[in-house]
Formats: sequence, C-alpha cells, structure tokens
Amino acid sequence: MRKTAAANGATLFATLFTALQVVIGRLTGTSDVVIGVPVAAQASDGRPDLVGHCVRMLPFRSPLDWDSPFSSAVRTAAGRLADGFDHAGCTYGTLVRALPLQRVADRLPLTEIQFNLERLSTATGFGDLSVEVTPNAKAAVTFDLCVNTIESAAGLRIDCDYSTALFDEATIARWMQHYRLALESIVAAPGTPLGALDLLSTEQTRFALDAVNHTEAAYPGESCIHDLFAAQAARTPERLACVDGTGSLTYAELDRRSAALARALLQASPMRQGRIALAVDRSSAQLVGLLGIMKAGHAYVPLDLRQPIERLRQIAASARIDGIVCQDATVAAIAPGAAALRLDELDDEASGPDLPHVPSDASAYVLFTSGSTGTPKGVETGHRALTNTLSAMARLWEITADDDVVASSAVTVDASIPELFIPLMTGARVVLADSETVLTGFELVALADRTKATAMLATPTLWRILLEAGFASRPGLKMVAAGEPLPRDLADRLLAGGGRLWNLYGPTETAVCASGSELAIDGADITIGRPIANVQLYVLDEGDRLPPPGAFGTLFIGGDGLAKGYFDRPDLTARAFREIALAGRPPRRLYCTGDRARLLPSGAFELRGRNDRQVKLRGFRIELEEIESALREVAGVRDCAVLLRHDIGPQPALVAYVMPAGGDVAALKADLSRRLPDYMVPTRWVGLDALPLTPGGKLDRNALPRPAEAPRPAEPPGERTETPLEATIAAVWAEVLGRTGFGVEDPLFSVGADSLHVFRIAARLQRQGIAVDARDLMKNPTVAALARKAQDKSRGPRTESGRTAPALSDFRRGARRRSVSS
Repeated sequence: MRKTAAANGATLFATLFTALQVVIGRLTGTSDVVIGVPVAAQASDGRPDLVGHCVRMLPFRSPLDWDSPFSSAVRTAAGRLADGFDHAGCTYGTLVRALPLQRVADRLPLTEIQFNLERLSTATGFGDLSVEVTPNAKAAVTFDLCVNTIESAAGLRIDCDYSTALFDEATIARWMQHYRLALESIVAAPGTPLGALDLLSTEQTRFALDAVNHTEAAYPGESCIHDLFAAQAARTPERLACVDGTGSLTYAELDRRSAALARALLQASPMRQGRIALAVDRSSAQLVGLLGIMKAGHAYVPLDLRQPIERLRQIAASARIDGIVCQDATVAAIAPGAAALRLDELDDEASGPDLPHVPSDASAYVLFTSGSTGTPKGVETGHRALTNTLSAMARLWEITADDDVVASSAVTVDASIPELFIPLMTGARVVLADSETVLTGFELVALADRTKATAMLATPTLWRILLEAGFASRPGLKMVAAGEPLPRDLADRLLAGGGRLWNLYGPTETAVCASGSELAIDGADITIGRPIANVQLYVLDEGDRLPPPGAFGTLFIGGDGLAKGYFDRPDLTARAFREIALAGRPPRRLYCTGDRARLLPSGAFELRGRNDRQVKLRGFRIELEEIESALREVAGVRDCAVLLRHDIGPQPALVAYVMPAGGDVAALKADLSRRLPDYMVPTRWVGLDALPLTPGGKLDRNALPRPAEAPRPAEPPGERTETPLEATIAAVWAEVLGRTGFGVEDPLFSVGADSLHVFRIAARLQRQGIAVDARDLMKNPTVAALARKAQDKSRGPRTESGRTAPALSDFRRGARRRSVSS
C-alpha cells in the first residue's frame, strides 16, 4: 500500500481514505460521500504541550467520478485533504451552525462516518512530558461507523466500531471484506476506474449470478396459450370454462366459438401475424375474442371503451391495427380504416379456412402503457414468453382443475392475463366480473362468495377496498397481490382468515410476472421474492456491474419471459432491452426496469422506489411526463408540473401544478379527461404564478407546495340548513378524503376524490346503515344529491293507505346548521 500510494503521488492516508470513500459510495449508490476525519487541535492551535483528548472532526466531501482511474482520484483527494487540514481551526460545530442544514433528531449532521489512520510506531507525546498509553475499550460510539486503520511494523489492521442499533456484525464484516478487496484491487491495478474496482469475492459473484438465478425448469415452449387451451378442451369438453353475469360456456363451446372467430378473421384478411384490436365488454365474449385472435395467428390489442376516444384512436394508430373485434358497429370509428368484425353476428357453424399453426416466436399481444414522451407505448410480447410465465405462475399459485378464479382486472392491464388464461390452461373455471360488479367492492365480494371462488388476484389497493366491503379470507382461498408494493399490515389482514397469499412482481415488459413468493404472518419485511422459472434477476450499478451484496442498484431482468420490445419503437426498445456482459461472461439480453432494488442474503429481492418519474397508482403504471405533455396542450396552460403526493390524505393522489394561477379547474379537468384515462387525471390542482426553479434554472419539484385546504365560503343568508343525513355523509367524505372545506353541492371529484375514494366512501356509508353503493356516488356526486338518493332507496313498502312507510327516521328527527369545514 505504501508503494502504491507513493507511485500515485499520494500519502498512505489519502490512499486508504479514498478507498473507503469508494466502498461507501458503491454500498450506498451515491457519488457524493462525506467522511469525517479526526485531527488533534493541539497542532492547529499551536499548543503541543496541552494535555487532553483535544480532537476536532473535519468532514471531507469529495465527489466521485466512477469512470476516473483510482490513480487520478487519489491525487485529487490528496489535494483536498491538504486544503482541509489547513483549515483545521474551523470546528465541526462552527460548520454545522454556519451551513443551512436540515437537522434530524436521530442523525448527525454532515456525516455519520469517521475514518482514522493510527500509527503505532509514532509515540504519543505532549511537549517534554513522558506518556504511558493504556488501552481503554469503548462502551459506545459517537458516529454510526468508525473505521480505524492501524499501521504497524506487522502491516495494516482494519478495526471498525459501529452502532449495534443499525448494523449487525455480519454486515460490518462483509463491508470490511469489501474494503480489503478494494485495497487489494488498487494495489494490483491502480489505474482501474473507481466503478470497476473489484469489491466482491468469488463466492459473492457466484451467489448473485448463479445461486439466485438457478431457475431452469421444463415448460411447453413450442406451444402457444391457445394450443394449451385447445388441449385442455379436448380432455374436458363438458367442463365449465367460464361463467359471467349472463351465463356460462363449457370448454367445448368456448373452443368452438373462438375457432369460428379465427376463421372469420382469416376470411376477412388472410394476412398472418397482424394486430387485431379487441373492444368488447367484460363477459365471455372477451375470452372468445382473445382466443380467436390468437388462433388466427394475430396479436391482440385490447381497448378499454371507458377511456377517452382520442386515446383509443391514438393506440389504434400506434399499433397499426389490421382489424377490430367488437360488439357494436359504432366502435369501428376508433379505427375507420380497419375491418370490423362483430361478435354478435358470428356464425359458430360457418365453414372457413383451416386454422394455421402459430409459431411460438409470433406475437401474442401488444399492451399499451403510459409513455414518458407523452404517447402511450405498446409492449409486444411473444407466445414463448407468455407460455413460460403462465406455466411458472400456475405452479407458484398452485392453480388446479378444481379452482374457480375470479377475473376482475381490465383486459388492458397485464394482470388480466393470468386471471383469464391460467384457469383455461389447467382445466379450472374463470369467474368473470363485469364492469358494474368491479365498480363496487361489495358486489365483487358478493360474487366471490356466491361462486365460492378459490383464487383471486388484485392490487393491494383493491384488496383494501374489498376488506372494507366485508371481504374475509378463508382456508383454501388462494390470493395474489400484484401491481403495487404490498404493506405488511395488509398482508396480515388477508392472511388472518386462513387463506394463502402470494406477492408477485413483474413489469409488463416481462410478460406479467418475474418473481414472487408466498407470505406468512411472521412480521418479516415483504420482498418481491425470488425469480420464477427460467427468469433471472440482477441488481446492477450505474456501470452495469454487480454492486456489493445488500447495496441498492437498478433491477434488470433476463430469461425466457422478456417481451420482444416496444412495437414500432426501436429507439425505446434499444434503451430498455440491452445486451450486457456480467462478470466477464458472454453478453445476454436484459430489461432495465428502472426500479431500485437490492439482493438480500436470503436470495430474495427488495424494492425501494424508482430511478425515474414513473409511478404506480391503483396498479396502473403512469409516466408523469405523459400527463404533463397532455396538460400543456390544454388551452390556457403555459406550463405545468405533476406529482404523485403521499402527504395529502389517506391515499396517494396526483396533483397538478398549473401556470397561470386562477384558471378554471373544472374546464382544465374536463379537457384533460378527453385526452387521458381517469386514473391519469389529477384529483388535486394548484394554480401558480410561476413554477419554482433551482439555481441552475431547472424545475425544483421539491419546492412545489403541498395543496392547501380549500377555504369554505361563508354561508350566504337564506341558504338552507344541512340535514343530519347530509352531515353524516359529509363527515364520511371528510374522513376518507382527509380534507374539509367543501359544501353539500360541491361535486365529489372536484374536491380531490378519485374512483378509489368512491369505493371507500360507499363502504363506510353502508357500515353506517346508509344504503348507497359506488354507482350511486358516481351518478349522485354531491352530498345533497347522494342524501336524496339514499332517502329514495330507503323508502319502505307502501302501506294500505298508499303512504310510504317511514325510513331513516334517525337521520330526519331535525335539522341543524353545520359547516363542513373545520
């Protein structure tokens, strides 16, 4: 180490200090590291004879350039250290008082890490006094991590004191191993870039690359999903394949109808491997359409007819669809140039061309997700990837022919794929929830109970709604949470009834699912589990290298579940799907998720946020830039910003900041609603005269203000008093929305509500005996209108005199004036 330091024109202290900075930076994923160095105040104060522990702590900040050779970085650090020692008279306390720091009660300001080099060969002295040093073991540490490197004739020894409230011995031992390996790497090749210094042992590299990702398993890779369904239909033709609100279809009936659709598509257009839009309601017709399109050799492009027509046209144009399967002739207006085929006019017995063999490398579907450029992007997935994922999920979820699986997800969301196809692969039954049933948690709970469903998949948000609507798990029920992070308290509530629960993770780009695990009531942190069969997960740093174990980086996914890419967008595909060589091995195709993650010693992966501005709300993936792009096209908007805020109510909410202030919020929302689906329309709006900027002239998102409570206008003379029923409804609104300041005639969605708030409000009102559901709220979106609806629904049967029997009398025994604002 001494020779290496001298060869690089630096001291041993500077070399050891810089190496520690590199290790801390690699462990934490930051290039801005501050480490404290103790210096003796006697020297800086000119008092060499002063006896005592007169130590001053100098915090050194040295930004790291991961592409810079260590030999260059250590010379830079040596210069900064020399400059810092020249200012040793400036105490730590002086710095803290002078700098505009945000203080946290349980954290030291500036730095929590200390480094020291102690030379045993140097005698301790105070002027002419004789000194004897007696070791004194520490009972506590001042800093969270103190690294003391001891230089002696025998070599270097590294000691580390640490806070046992934060770290365990195994973690610190592993970190010190990284430090030792970094020093060895520096000696061997001081010209190595900082980001490439080898911090991992051979065993750690093998664990991350091989042990965790040993997922090889057999699956029918040459078969498409519709092939597996047809084989199941041949085995169990009379078994029920699906039930909906109007009836049911056996496997034989579904096979026959979907084959008829496939022949009709082939007659209408002999083109193979095209893209066919599917625009039908949530019923068995949906399954007929999906299977029929794939049997004809096409990829399906699902459309949600509840979305704005402009967005549907945008999707149809981006996908360059070759036809559209629908139930209503008016839907053809979405893509005027495409051939329309109506399912209600389909002749099951009509003859037609033979169905083609569809190769497993053909595309199965194109699903459109939010795009950061302002345009939705279509994820194109092949049959082989889909077959692998669903085969693995069926094993993990343990779906068998005895199961009844509730399908409640919109067909435009990838969560619908396992709900619909896994049952049909395994001989189980699909229980289709129509759009009206999905609108209210109560009806979805009733459907699951009525059909004795044994399996169900939902986002954590929807699981909370179902619990509020009276859902209770039971032994034998197989539940899956996916689409959003699953909180521990919610998992425990779902497991309390004796059912089983799996937490699954996977972007749309990885054919629905990439990892998962079954959970238990054990208080353990919830992770995304381990990779599913034939899928590999890797955490990589900014240089596409393996970080130290336990360090956060970006999650990459490889294996048989990867999508082909983004349809007709080779630029986006090249950025997201990359060929990466790991630890000197041959390059392989990996998808960059943008999720921050780390690999745990158990082999499971933990997620923590994103590297970009993509967010998840109610299970939908949203690019905030797409909302901002659409909002800037609205007349009267000069500029804007959109955030997902977690500090304005019980549920996260999208907040739009719009210039200039004073605009008509209702008009802005109405215009935006014609461009974007409802889950992408902000529920809170803030008008600003100017957007806050950083000193560099960029938008300062951290300075965007928290939406303030809307003041309640003074009640004008003569305004009618609020009835007790209205007061009760308003109180529930305020509790669910986490805000006050609205009146009985203010529309629900204008005071910050979204469709999830609707479910919660309906559930709480029903618990108080007010018989309204989510559809009533949607149609009667003010306190006053909802109260009238509740009264109408509660009117009892007619008496012999023809009068209506009294109801809700407890809410009608008087009236009082009440302000909804607090």
